[in-house]
Amino acid sequence: MLRMGPGASAPRRDIHVPPKQGASADRLAFTAPCLATRLLRRRLAYDGTAIAPHWAARMLALWGDSAVAFLGPCEVPTEHLVDLEDRLSGAVIRAAEMLHLIVEHFGMPLPEAAARQRLLVCLAAERLAAAGARALRRSGDDLFAGRRKLTVSIAARPTM
Repeated sequence: MLRMGPGASAPRRDIHVPPKQGASADRLAFTAPCLATRLLRRRLAYDGTAIAPHWAARMLALWGDSAVAFLGPCEVPTEHLVDLEDRLSGAVIRAAEMLHLIVEHFGMPLPEAAARQRLLVCLAAERLAAAGARALRRSGDDLFAGRRKLTVSIAARPTM
């Protein structure tokens, strides 16, 4: 899940890039946002409620933009689905074991969040292919292995 919201901003850090050979001796400096990351060792069940804003802050005291990965079962009932089409059709998302990646970006317009969501799915496809996954296909923000859907993702505005 990739989510953005108004108000909060990521901590920032200065990044220094050395000049190319023959360029000025001054170092190029600019400020870039930080993305705090966590890979949880404990298993967590996912039920769709992590789409609420500041999940990482509430669960892990992780403030600002963040990405949290964990393993665990997944069961998202219809009432927790964000996608209106899925909700109206009565869909349920269920898996015995799944890799979950909760990404929060604050202060970002929804179109940019959706673009980052798609880039994340593209990166996942590349990594899976490099690890030997066969017959991978991407359609929009979803990955498929043959006819089976591998990913579930949503870019959403906060509901607070």
